[in-house]
Amino acid sequence: MNIELSKNNHMVWGYNEVPWSERKKLSDKFFIKYGQVNSIPRNFREACITAANEIAECAKKNNKRPLIYYSGGTDSESIIAAFIESKINFSIAHIKYLPNFNQHEYSYVKKFIKKYDLDLLEFNVNPIEFLSDEKLFSYAIRDNARLIETHLLTSITDKIKNNFFPVLDHPGTMLYRKTPNLKEPSEWMWKDFEHLMFYYNHCRNENMNACPSFYHWSPEIILAFLLDPVTIDLVTNKIYGKITNRTSTLSMYKNAFQEYQFEERPKYSGFEYIPKTLINDLNKKLNSKTFYDRHSGQAYEYNELIRMLT
Repeated sequence: MNIELSKNNHMVWGYNEVPWSERKKLSDKFFIKYGQVNSIPRNFREACITAANEIAECAKKNNKRPLIYYSGGTDSESIIAAFIESKINFSIAHIKYLPNFNQHEYSYVKKFIKKYDLDLLEFNVNPIEFLSDEKLFSYAIRDNARLIETHLLTSITDKIKNNFFPVLDHPGTMLYRKTPNLKEPSEWMWKDFEHLMFYYNHCRNENMNACPSFYHWSPEIILAFLLDPVTIDLVTNKIYGKITNRTSTLSMYKNAFQEYQFEERPKYSGFEYIPKTLINDLNKKLNSKTFYDRHSGQAYEYNELIRMLT
């Protein structure tokens, strides 16, 4: 592959164990593999700051400026904190869905940007018009998308790809108990879902260097995530009632960047205001053109993944 989408392209994906290949039929088996660390990170904070520096160097090598996509959530704020601590010049992109569909997110963005005096680029998109565009639909098929609404992230590609190096949080990984019954001991699994790889596919198809997932950027940041005290408490079943890591990442971010005082908040997407019939009809049409089920992905047992990384 002639572009970089993770550190030295350590993260390899494809089908039937063929790197960078594309799905051609339903029976094709999706896979992801990760590279090995050069050194064990001291903690999650250090790994995030190191990743920010490495991403900035990759952007500079390609004559681009890091551009962090910020919807208004704490995943993005943790990334921004790492870039601030790295003393790196970067910009922030926020996509506003007209007319004010995601105003709730924008209020968090404006508050955070003002507090830390950051460079914000605002992009206005009418989601109903964009999602109804046949060009977008053809790109979604090309990029192996399952959910048409996720492709709203691509609405600004043409505006930024010549000057910026996009950085996303990519919520595609989940740690979960293999045995849902909380009364039983259980292994924990790490899973990357195939349908959330669409932005990797999009960048590859657009020949655009990028970081589609900050928390997958390097083997070191993945390992730091796995070895963080919050994660260890989860996988040793010390936090009763947890079956996934979804509500625990904020604690990790708060511990890593205590000075930023990240706030818990209700998180919406803005899609709540788009007619469900439009979304459902488009996804039904899209799914008739693609070839995988919604659960397809690559899962590793927690300790197995640590062995792979080290």
